Amino acid sequence: MTGWHAQRLCTFDLESTAPDPEEARIVTACIAMVGGGRSTEVSSWVADPGVEVPAGAAEVHGYTTERVRAEGKPLADVLPEIVGTLATAIAAHLPVVIYNAPYDTTLLDRETRRFDLPPFGDLLAGAQIIDPLCIDRALDRYRKGKRTLTAACEHYGVRLDGAHDSTFDALAAARIAWTIGQRSHMTAVELRQLYADRRRPDEIVRAFHAFSGLSLDALQGWQAERYRESSLSLADYWRDEALKLSAQADRDEPPALPEITDASPDERRQLLREQAAELVQRADSVRTEWPFAAVAP
Repeated sequence: MTGWHAQRLCTFDLESTAPDPEEARIVTACIAMVGGGRSTEVSSWVADPGVEVPAGAAEVHGYTTERVRAEGKPLADVLPEIVGTLATAIAAHLPVVIYNAPYDTTLLDRETRRFDLPPFGDLLAGAQIIDPLCIDRALDRYRKGKRTLTAACEHYGVRLDGAHDSTFDALAAARIAWTIGQRSHMTAVELRQLYADRRRPDEIVRAFHAFSGLSLDALQGWQAERYRESSLSLADYWRDEALKLSAQADRDEPPALPEITDASPDERRQLLREQAAELVQRADSVRTEWPFAAVAP
């Protein structure tokens, strides 16, 4: 069995202060070199971003403001090391595995711009990115449930030693990428047996086999197009849901809402319209660029 998944891979993950990469600041980072018949090499960093770490973010990854100040180095010192390590891997033509690549790459691009470093996004022009989240959504489109890293680890049967730790997450992403690559080289009989409980197992078999024939260079454009399709589909779904909420708000007797069980009809209408407006806003803000979002003009 041969394929990109069998060669040496670089895998990368960030933990940060916020879910929006335009606003987030880096708190921890990991870059690991794995596979290819060689031992794993891990580089990790704790960064003091120079801002308060929100309680919600600290609850997710465990790094409070006090902890990053005690254990970390200033982000201005850490950032060139992170970018330099990734640049070395890219120059060596190692595929870089990033689960949900647009988040981490966009965040790193914005951080380099904040510190007047060469924009990280420019470095990606020569990179070969493997985004297991993007690939998983494309190959197994109708699987129900979440697509978080934890959920993907459970689905693909790979080890996750601790969620929302940048080192554990980076290594788990590489394991998922390897497993996807390995499955793509299974026979049709093996794949059909693996997905026998699905409504469309033959479609999954065809998707994996078509995927196996892509070169790393071709895979870049394939992921970009699949990500765009997925993003637009999500935006369409949110707009459809917004229309349903608006229609409910227009009824003479709007439905009861679990958020406010004793609300009057007018209060229910108002909440339904607010929820609809929020969904439309989400749909309008969806970005379709992969592997990172360009700076808005």
